[in-house]
Amino acid sequence: MKKYLAFLLAITMLASLLTGCGGDTNSGSGSDSGSQNEDSPPVEMTGNCTVPANSDIVVINYSDISTFFPADVTQASEYSLGHLAYESLCTFDDDMNIQYVLASGCEVSEDGKDYTFTLRKGIKFSDGEDWNAEACKANFDMILDESNAFLNVWMITDVVESCEVVDDYTVMLHLFDAYAPMLNVLASFTGFVSPALIAKGPEAWKNEVVGTGQYVQTEYRSGESAVYTLNRNYWGYDPEIAGDAVLAPDAGFNSITVKPVSEEATRIAMLISGEADIIGSVSATNIPTLEANGGTITKCVGALIAYLYFNCQKPATSDVRVRQAISLAIDTAALNDVVYGGANQVCDSVLSPSISGYKSSGIIETNLEKARELLAEAGYGDGLTLVAWEENDTSDIQRGEFIQQQLEQIGITLQIQPMEGGVLATEIGGHEPSDPNYYDLYIRGYGSDTYDSDEMLGRFSTPAWAPVGSNYTYYSNAEYDALIAEAAKTIDPDVRNELYSQAQDILREDMPVLPLLVNSYISAYGKRIENFNYHTNSFYNYNDATFVG
Repeated sequence: MKKYLAFLLAITMLASLLTGCGGDTNSGSGSDSGSQNEDSPPVEMTGNCTVPANSDIVVINYSDISTFFPADVTQASEYSLGHLAYESLCTFDDDMNIQYVLASGCEVSEDGKDYTFTLRKGIKFSDGEDWNAEACKANFDMILDESNAFLNVWMITDVVESCEVVDDYTVMLHLFDAYAPMLNVLASFTGFVSPALIAKGPEAWKNEVVGTGQYVQTEYRSGESAVYTLNRNYWGYDPEIAGDAVLAPDAGFNSITVKPVSEEATRIAMLISGEADIIGSVSATNIPTLEANGGTITKCVGALIAYLYFNCQKPATSDVRVRQAISLAIDTAALNDVVYGGANQVCDSVLSPSISGYKSSGIIETNLEKARELLAEAGYGDGLTLVAWEENDTSDIQRGEFIQQQLEQIGITLQIQPMEGGVLATEIGGHEPSDPNYYDLYIRGYGSDTYDSDEMLGRFSTPAWAPVGSNYTYYSNAEYDALIAEAAKTIDPDVRNELYSQAQDILREDMPVLPLLVNSYISAYGKRIENFNYHTNSFYNYNDATFVG
């Protein structure tokens, strides 16, 4: 019977562990807007908002960020912050249906190539600029300008040819070809920025936050905190503008201070001590500790999958036999039990079951003897050393160590290089794929914001190579690329699913990526908050949350 090294997941609770490292400050006075001060002076209530003036909360993120700019965000910690200040034309409701936000509706032409959006009136950016058709077009023009080389808009730039102003509050998107998941893609986009910010140019884009969202960024200290203050005149509180999407007058918080803390033990200690109100990236094994100390747990099983990406342009991992051997050596069920307390779901597909077009290919059974045979056939019978990159979050490090131990059984030495999330996001795509200093393996999760196969499968096509897209495997297969391109423009769902089924078969055979686990999102919040949960796309839902003091 196989023996696995159990990880000790003991938590040392300390009351005040966070020490801020000094950094540059922008757009703020330098005061701690997120301090928990029940004696805060009254704030003038404007519009329909009745959010308490002392409802200042602290949220602990697992990672710092590398950018605030919507077109450039690449990691979940950045998306979570982006949704506080930025909004898109549409989003998903709790049932995964399209819900309009900055637009009030859309008409699609018969050939599927033109999308006409009616925009909401009366919305302003936080700098006072009007949201209208010209502002919408300015954003699309910026996104479609290839010289900007944004990291997070390839699903838009690949399909949208241009944006046309029809009238003051109507725009038409012209597509190169019919694209079935167009609304899903727009619903997943973080949001639109002020035309005045666009005019300032790339240097300003890196540091300034100017959107239409419920919150305005009022302070940022790199590596320490970002403060978002409630816009009490937010259009979402006005039923004449928001219609059925209007918020409850007490929904939200006076301010949200977000701090990056990579150590889970520290995050837990901060929640228990009252230093934090919400923490994310909670391991299942720590749920009893949090509940015993007054924390409330919220969970969401979504579309995020933990992947082991093989760099198909490096000498060893370019060989499919090496990739298959590694896949046969890792016991994903044991990984789930040892590191995650059984909270996640073992993958039987490159897709999460929540994604349209999902097809089960069966769980890969561990077979060490076959793995060794494949390595020997590939010329690595005497052993092999590979480099893996991963994030430095507590659970991620434990996951990497488990995989490291598994691969030792077949003669592979895995050298792991953990990095802070923002640094890792910056490094990805910063090398040529075959660069000796680049990774052989990349261990990280990826979630579909669109809940459509085109995002989850299209990202393994040749045009989606990082840094333009999120194909971190640098895998290229002409047959696969053709299937993905055909499926994207096919409206008939049955035909699309058949094409995606064939694409999934190719990925299973070529093994450029090993799907490990479908992740459960687990967070905890303290006694001062009620009704906090996740959006269906795994981002925090502050809209329904209220402050109870």
